[in-house]
Amino acid sequence: MELADRTRLISVTSSFNWLQGLVYAPVALMNAAYPAIDMIWHKGVSRDLAKLGLFLCVVVGFFVARRYYRRRFGVVRATFPTGLKRYFCGLAIIATPFLMFAADGLDAWGPYYLSMTCLSWAIFYLGCYLVPFRLRSYSLWFAVLCTALCFLTQTGTIPKEEFFLGRSTLGLVFVWLAFAVHGLLDHLLLERLLPRRSGEIVPVQSVEQHG
Repeated sequence: MELADRTRLISVTSSFNWLQGLVYAPVALMNAAYPAIDMIWHKGVSRDLAKLGLFLCVVVGFFVARRYYRRRFGVVRATFPTGLKRYFCGLAIIATPFLMFAADGLDAWGPYYLSMTCLSWAIFYLGCYLVPFRLRSYSLWFAVLCTALCFLTQTGTIPKEEFFLGRSTLGLVFVWLAFAVHGLLDHLLLERLLPRRSGEIVPVQSVEQHG
């Protein structure tokens, strides 16, 4: 095995849990569908039941996706970062949702046109590109798109109060649909780069030894 191929395989294996796009894409679709339902469906019991049914479908889809990955690749036991890298990764995981909520709040109350919500998504996708090991080149497309739309709101081309305001329904539909597409691309990357392992435990160390 060539060094570049081995490095890439180790990178994909060590980040296996992060690249299971079919696991989190349904959650993103649900988050996109909820505000869309609010826009087109009058408030009432039927709308609430529709949201409940959608939530139950997502829960079922989560377990189906997990089962699929287990049958498709087996159990991939990834090593965890050590030292400062471990603490940095843990801090990033904890801080990301808080930063997203903070950006949402700033958009709702801040007296400026720049969309902090969209800027936070651009930073998020940049992080997706850098980790794991710059495998997700498509994450840069999403980062560039979010950055461009962020500045379009500042110029007034896209009014922030109508699209990217923290409480905007249309903005929420957009960002979560983009996240769902990103999950699909993660899934396709995993399918392309990780070999089929039916029922086997594939630790990162074993991949290193195959070289």
